[in-house]
Amino acid sequence: MVQDTNAETLLDYGCGKGLQYTEWKHHEELGVMPALYDPAVPEHDVLPDGPFHGVYSTDVLEHIPKEDIPKTIMEIFSRAERFVFLAICTKPAIAVLPSGQNAHCTVEPMEYWKKMVETYTPKPIYTHIKTYGNCNSYEILNEELYLEWMLDQVVELGEHK
Repeated sequence: MVQDTNAETLLDYGCGKGLQYTEWKHHEELGVMPALYDPAVPEHDVLPDGPFHGVYSTDVLEHIPKEDIPKTIMEIFSRAERFVFLAICTKPAIAVLPSGQNAHCTVEPMEYWKKMVETYTPKPIYTHIKTYGNCNSYEILNEELYLEWMLDQVVELGEHK
């Protein structure tokens, strides 16, 4: 999606400690170093304003209490200009919190996540949702927005010739 949309600015919403960038250098394959946000990690606990060409959130939403899902969806989508990618686990975690609660406090199928996105996004945006665990699925929402953006890019290139 990064290459497909020529994204130059990214936000990793829920980046954890950011080891995927500092240790494993995953940003090198993307060609872009994303801004990092994770409210549980002091060095990444300030949510950048954006906007960003793309926002992705991997293995995050299932850790958010159900009552906070609408706010979280709005935060993610309000910062994205071209795309959002969500990867969400649909089964309980192996980890249990000190309270005894499972670390995945919102375990729901794809239909739930689609409804949350469709209901709480401030504006329609090209979105990929991948669920894994008990419900392996992949959905693309608002693909026509991506196609419109691509058409605009082709027209713009033609005007600059």
